[in-house]
Amino acid sequence: MRAAALLLILLGATSSRSAVLGPRATDRRNDELLVVAEEALAVGDAGRALEALAGVDEGRRTLDRARFLRLRGRCEVEIGAFDAALRDLAAAAAPEDDATRILVDVARARAEAGRGHPARCAEVLARAPAAAFAVDDTVLLASRCAADAGYVDGALAVLEAPLQMRPASAALHLQRARLRIGAGAPGLAAADVDAVVDEVAVDDGLDLAARLDTAGARRQAAALLEALARRFPTDARVRGALARANARRDPRAASAQALDAAMLDPARAADAAQLLRDAAQPRSAAVLAGLIPDRPTRLRQRLALLVDAHAWDRVIALTPRLQDAGLLAEDHVRYAVAWARAAVGDLDGAESLLDAVKDAAVFERATSLRASLAACRAAAMSPTTEDPCPH
Repeated sequence: MRAAALLLILLGATSSRSAVLGPRATDRRNDELLVVAEEALAVGDAGRALEALAGVDEGRRTLDRARFLRLRGRCEVEIGAFDAALRDLAAAAAPEDDATRILVDVARARAEAGRGHPARCAEVLARAPAAAFAVDDTVLLASRCAADAGYVDGALAVLEAPLQMRPASAALHLQRARLRIGAGAPGLAAADVDAVVDEVAVDDGLDLAARLDTAGARRQAAALLEALARRFPTDARVRGALARANARRDPRAASAQALDAAMLDPARAADAAQLLRDAAQPRSAAVLAGLIPDRPTRLRQRLALLVDAHAWDRVIALTPRLQDAGLLAEDHVRYAVAWARAAVGDLDGAESLLDAVKDAAVFERATSLRASLAACRAAAMSPTTEDPCPH
């Protein structure tokens, strides 16, 4: 909000001081304010730069207007006013020196990217001086814009020289790893993953591990997650992701990791319990289900575990608590209890529950169960009929 207010001041106001200063003093002040704006931008303080530019008297013929517009355009990029930035940068005369041209080209590229035009961003940087790519941030911007525009080979090519010619930041390796994985070559990304494993931020590491897993490189994903777990031992997200990665390969380790995740963050207990259910670890899942803080979620998970175990008497015993929590209004819960009642021979109780099922996803199964109940009634009258009831 402060930056937006500064922009409004800049666009609509003139300095009150200029009204009382003489022409030469005003010119000197304009020059000083431009220097202040440049220095502020150099350290990333767009707010202070905008405040300085707001004091410039734009009416003076001696004002270096191209310089002013370039500075204002760069400030506008920083505060997200991308359309205004492109107008100001286009209105300024092209800079003669490479250093200023690089600043302008990068600002224009960032504005195009911010407006959702990655191809234009890539085109701007393709014409920028080679010295622009001495900065990793510019390399990353060029690579991301090329990739977003669909030019994956170009996105990779931008990274090659910086990665070969100088010690590169982890961010460049991370970008190349993502591109290679996305291109279906997770094996080629191994060196890049190794290069970032000790530096990558936890969010980026989790994202990279998820990409590896989706690409089928599950061992590589698990190894990355294990490294993250060593670096971030109290992050429940890492423990949960590691448990998912190990669920089928190493169920015992997955159980311990899922429990760790739930202990670090009880809000993850439901996901962890479901994970262990899927991995056929019912005892561990039951322990985690008891840690779920939300009562309805805890009861749903408890019901699911009892259904998995075909513990129909215990499902029926759980029914009053399901009713008290309002869960019998959910058709999938109603269907599970109806099945349990049918399995113990309470056909009337099962039918009364099925009568209220409306959800299309459950209705078909409810109709099938109704047919089984009807067959059960017929079987009771014809002992020679094979028992069709859902025991």
